[in-house]
Amino acid sequence: MIAEQSSDSLDAQLLGGFGWDDLDIDSFKRYRKRFANAKPDSQWNEIGDEEFLKRIGGWKTDRKSGNREKKVLP
Repeated sequence: MIAEQSSDSLDAQLLGGFGWDDLDIDSFKRYRKRFANAKPDSQWNEIGDEEFLKRIGGWKTDRKSGNREKKVLP
């Protein structure tokens, strides 16, 4: 698809101005449950939500502003 051919991956883009309160918690909890069911022995099942998001690439710090913000998730 054309969007996939872009040199800038959507996965690498920050959603400026969005934070933890903008996260759909119910969807996130369902994702974590699916992850835990698929990988019951993963150490990631024992970490907190924000650290989990960082590890899956869904949360990072904007190095320009210092703000912690959500990334565009696939």
